[in-house]
Amino acid sequence: MSSDSQAAIFHPLLLKHGLTPRKDLQLIACNNEHSHLAGLDPRPATIDIRFETIGRLGVNQLLWRIANAAVPGRARTTVEPALVLPE
Repeated sequence: MSSDSQAAIFHPLLLKHGLTPRKDLQLIACNNEHSHLAGLDPRPATIDIRFETIGRLGVNQLLWRIANAAVPGRARTTVEPALVLPE
């Protein structure tokens, strides 16, 4: 699923149609938003794209750029997502 909120909508529909996530199919959501996943049983895995890390690194890069405006070129920062398995 492209988001945890979509998984929260889709999950009960699967159960209604006789399909059980983690038994009949694997449901993997995205964004690691606990509020959307809290009531789902079984809880799906989710991909944490690490919003906080992206924000912190972005601010650090912006501050560096302000302090070093004369330095030419671009900087590229990559934040690897993490798969969060259900407990």
